[in-house]
Amino acid sequence: MLGKLMKYDNRAIGRILLPVYGGMILLALLNNLVRNFWDFGTDDPMILKIFQAITMVAYVLVIFVAIFTTVFTIVSRFYKDMTRDEGYLTHTLPVGSSTLLGAKLLSGSLWLIVGLVAGIASVFCLIRPDTLSAALRNFGAFVHQVILILEEAQISWVPYLVEFILLFVLMIPESLLEFYLAIAIGNLANNHRVLAAIGVYTLIGIAKQTVYTLLGVIVERFEWQTMTQMSLSALTALIVVSLVFSVASFFVTRFLFRHKLNLA
Repeated sequence: MLGKLMKYDNRAIGRILLPVYGGMILLALLNNLVRNFWDFGTDDPMILKIFQAITMVAYVLVIFVAIFTTVFTIVSRFYKDMTRDEGYLTHTLPVGSSTLLGAKLLSGSLWLIVGLVAGIASVFCLIRPDTLSAALRNFGAFVHQVILILEEAQISWVPYLVEFILLFVLMIPESLLEFYLAIAIGNLANNHRVLAAIGVYTLIGIAKQTVYTLLGVIVERFEWQTMTQMSLSALTALIVVSLVFSVASFFVTRFLFRHKLNLA
């Protein structure tokens, strides 16, 4: 049933986001074409420069539109399916609250990743092939030099890579659960639920920032033997806090939809 719920969500979200991502990549390719290959058949380069500026401005605007549309579409789908009129159908399905919330979380995380990949792909499309090839070679050489320096200093780079990947993986569902928890709490209000959810989301953000600030102060107060030990400990602490917040947000949200559902 989880797969069916995700399939339904992915179709609904994809109808909106895929054209946006496609337009972003096409504009990047058009900008590349204008800058490098298009012959306007005129001696006046001003026309080319004006068209370059137009396509670049359009590309930048589409990036902002894609970011906003991605977040708004995922969050609004959750809000409508779980708390509005669609909620009457959603909550009568023969599945538990955990499955409903898990499907929303997995499909939302998937589309955040798809959006990130589409954004990176559009940047690659924007760059000339020879320039991109040279940039990749230089980046590879830079990474190799960094690894050599770390090995000479007897610092293992593997723990850093593992912890950064873990933190990135956790941050994706954590960001969505922050929205979901705010919507679930805001749904308890009898009126102005959207405003209530926005207020709760703001408070959650302030609380998280306070926790991270206190965490930084605590890490700095310890007497670490090396900077490596301190940085790895800080990353581990961030991972633990992110995991705790995600798990707590999931179960609180599930509890509210299971026992405090308000569709009136």
